[in-house]
Amino acid sequence: MKTSALFVLALFLTVTSCFSQLISLQNPKEFEVSRGFLFLEDSTQSLKVNDVIGQNRTNQFRPVEQNTKKKETIDVYWLRVSVKNETDFDQEWIFDFENWGYVDFYYQNNAQFLLKKTGHLYPYQKRDYPVANKSYIELPIKAGESKECIVRLEYQQSISKIPQDLRFSVAPRSWIDEENTLTGKV
Repeated sequence: MKTSALFVLALFLTVTSCFSQLISLQNPKEFEVSRGFLFLEDSTQSLKVNDVIGQNRTNQFRPVEQNTKKKETIDVYWLRVSVKNETDFDQEWIFDFENWGYVDFYYQNNAQFLLKKTGHLYPYQKRDYPVANKSYIELPIKAGESKECIVRLEYQQSISKIPQDLRFSVAPRSWIDEENTLTGKV
């Protein structure tokens, strides 16, 4: 079991590093990510993370261009993101997936993927980083370290916020905490 999981992880890392750009985490403030990662439309809404990192789906991911629009008929998307902490500090980075009902965020930790959850329809106290009713994911990354991430985004008709595209934002946790304190949203 461990051998097959390591093989799948090695395959994923090889394919991801070949096809997606590295998103450099170095901005001391929030910045928007609207390209430099890959996406897959899940029209069946039935794919699981093992399906997505399997060899059959690898070639189906496409690069996200500036503000790739969400299709009205597709409610589930998968993203492949490679990030690197380009600062000199071990930091926690906050990923904000505004307007999505459910977000499953899988990130590389040694030879396995760990899961974090958030989203406007996910119970507030169970969210990965429950602050200001936002869809935040907290990801610790050491200085110079890179992480591979797979993200499942799901939209539900029952919420009033409609994602228009696949972009998300990233900021150091210290900046997010300071902004939420200043605006009184903590």
